[in-house]
Amino acid sequence: MVEAVGVFVQGIFGVGGERTGELEMVTSSHKEPLTADLVKPEHKGKVIVGGSFVEADALRKAGKIGVNGIVVGGIDDRDLRDYLGYDIGVAITGGEDIPLTLIVTEGFGEIPMAENTFNLL
Repeated sequence: MVEAVGVFVQGIFGVGGERTGELEMVTSSHKEPLTADLVKPEHKGKVIVGGSFVEADALRKAGKIGVNGIVVGGIDDRDLRDYLGYDIGVAITGGEDIPLTLIVTEGFGEIPMAENTFNLL
């Protein structure tokens, strides 16, 4: 007999294609934003999880360090546009030429990640 435990966490929006890495929580609450000071060199190769929001500086720092992915509740549309260098509009995403994958679980703006999702991760 083969048994496994799995879960399905759905994001509302994502960019950057598929990547893998060990998950690491970097905020202590689903309501706490992911700021640049929380992104550390030891996160290289990992998928880091924040709470309500990812700041533009945190995105840039994570990309430079070599973080594989970020999972957060929300992002500001202007920050995403500035990071990508263009407005994504309504389109199929995943093929962007960026150094990490960003998964937004709730939507645009500073939106706390669902507490159950945060606790599961």
